[in-house]
Parts: sequence; C-alpha cells; structure tokens
Amino acid sequence: SDNVLKRMTIIGVILNFRSMAQEALRDVLSGHIPFLMGSIQLLSDIISPDTDTKDMLAISELTSAAGASCQVDPALVIALSNQKNGKFTRAG
Repeated sequence: SDNVLKRMTIIGVILNFRSMAQEALRDVLSGHIPFLMGSIQLLSDIISPDTDTKDMLAISELTSAAGASCQVDPALVIALSNQKNGKFTRAG
C-alpha cells in the first residue's frame, strides 16, 4: 500500500507540473499570438463525439501543444496505446 501511495503522489506531482507548464505556455502564447490561439480554441470547440478518432487526436495534439485544454489527452492516448501493444517506452 505504501508503494501505491508513492506512485499516486508522483503521478499527482507530474500532472500538477504539467498543468502549470501548460497554463504558462497558454499565457505567453495568448499574449504574443492571440489570433492563432483564438483559431486553435475555435478548432477545439467544434470537436463533437461524432468526429473521427484520428481527427480528434490530431486536434487534441495541436491544442495541447499550444497549452490549451482539450477533451482528449494525447499523451495519455499514446501511453495507453503503447501499453496495449506491449510497448513500454517512456514518452518524451
């Protein structure tokens, strides 16, 4: 149970750091290229459950790379896909 608690703590710290880094990136990009950030947000807003999975993942990757929030976490999708396929490589 100690091992599980340690892992959960590490995951929480990583997710919190990632959230702060994305927020900082979003703030900087919004200040420098607000027109592009607006376009990315609009593209993200038009995603519906009927959107093709590949298109949804591509839009989510773009949105995440710009620091904006997205419905699907592309890093999590890749990690789960690798785990399902038996590939246990580290992302990044």
